[in-house]
Amino acid sequence: MSSTRHGAVTAYAAEVGPSHQRVAWSGLPWSSLILMVGEAERRDRFSYALQQALIARRMSERQLAKQVGVDPRKVARWRSGRGLPDLYETQALVVALRVSEELFRNPPPVPEPPVYPIERYMLDPLGQEPVEMNHVRHKDAAPR
Repeated sequence: MSSTRHGAVTAYAAEVGPSHQRVAWSGLPWSSLILMVGEAERRDRFSYALQQALIARRMSERQLAKQVGVDPRKVARWRSGRGLPDLYETQALVVALRVSEELFRNPPPVPEPPVYPIERYMLDPLGQEPVEMNHVRHKDAAPR
């Protein structure tokens, strides 16, 4: 047996030293998400992608956990953005949800939620004192 250590490290990475992040190489022709965004952004993107896949397949977290072979609490952590699955769990998710591997390896950015136009419905503009409504009484209020 050889004592040579094999690894997928570029010459630049070997010069710089050990990295706190490792990339799982795949046959995909584009860059890995780990190199493009931070940890929190990765969790948010993965979480949103998982939520959308569950909705599209009309599947619950429990059903997915059973098919993948993990604890339902683990799926809940992934869906809420508090954790990420490992490579083998990701592959099991791809099979269980019948989606492209790309969805979980390089999920698209989370779309901005639409802004609800609540200001349009407010009777007094935000930031001003509320109007006293002494003349309006609830039907169950005691007479004065």
